[in-house]
Amino acid sequence: MKRLLINLARILLTAGFLFLALRMVRFGDSWYVRTVDGRDAVATAVDGSKAVLESGEGVLVIESKTVRREGFTSILKRVDKLRMAGLAALLIVPVVIMSARWRLLMRANGFEVSFGRVFLVNYAGSFFNTFLPGGVGGDIAKAVMTASGEERKAAAVATVLLDRIIGLVAMILMAAVAVIPFIGDPAMRNPVIIIAVLFGGLVLGYPIYFSRGLRESRLGQWMKQRLPFVRTLAAIDGVMHTMKHSGRTIVLALLLSLATQAWTIVVVWLMAREMAMSPAPTLAQFFLFEPIIFIVTAVPLSIGGWGVQEGAYRLLLGLAGVAPNEAIALSLIFKVGLLTVSIPGGILFALGAAKRRPVAAPPS
Repeated sequence: MKRLLINLARILLTAGFLFLALRMVRFGDSWYVRTVDGRDAVATAVDGSKAVLESGEGVLVIESKTVRREGFTSILKRVDKLRMAGLAALLIVPVVIMSARWRLLMRANGFEVSFGRVFLVNYAGSFFNTFLPGGVGGDIAKAVMTASGEERKAAAVATVLLDRIIGLVAMILMAAVAVIPFIGDPAMRNPVIIIAVLFGGLVLGYPIYFSRGLRESRLGQWMKQRLPFVRTLAAIDGVMHTMKHSGRTIVLALLLSLATQAWTIVVVWLMAREMAMSPAPTLAQFFLFEPIIFIVTAVPLSIGGWGVQEGAYRLLLGLAGVAPNEAIALSLIFKVGLLTVSIPGGILFALGAAKRRPVAAPPS
């Protein structure tokens, strides 16, 4: 019953986020006009020197100040569907790179598994990402598939967690570099603060987690004695220590993460260019905005991040002057592209391709 209530709450929350996102959208074209008395207003139509406002009131306008903004429907109609499909197809590349990263981390922890097996499980996880809470829902599916048939179940699941952490660390590092040109920009103050907080948490979190003095202190020993599932947590902790004892593996995993995220960001930027946004956000702005969007969407608030991602795009791209309709349209095009590319992963999972069990090597 508790699980049912939690799932029901997430469904209702998702519906709420989607409702708020749709409330932000203008489906029909509109005109932003300057009336003769100096007021700015939104009109549903302009005929000569007269505009019809949303209230149905007709007022005189200064035509030189009349600006037409496309509605959501018009934006989607004018987008080149074939080019967008081609860009969406490129989103399969990050799945391949992330599979290589995960296999690298698994092998560092004694799991000898073929790349094909890792790719199939990872591909299926990408499919489940679109239907489970947040952007980490697919990790849950990956953990279940990976642990099945394994003797070292906790360690196998921990490799999925470590894989996610490495991706998060790379994302924060990338954003910390991308934010530098915008530090003095008042319009970018909030994104700069967010990235600074995340980077500060990363810098402080690593030494705290691996501090031998803290672990051996009275507080550390007291906590260790009272934690549940001691053996399971010890196995997970052993995998987490890959970050400390296998520097070469972690550096390579970080490089693969940076390649994955850079590829995805460039694809989203190209999608924005195909939409002919005006003003057009720069690639540097996308490298600042997208890591924040990825992190916010990963929080398991709604199913597949629906509604949350649209709100994040509207808010952040709005800082670059992008109209809400265009920002939300880009979010939906990107999300539909991810869903379309991941469908084969779901089909392969349904056919049992991801059910083959890896064989674990003895722990070193």
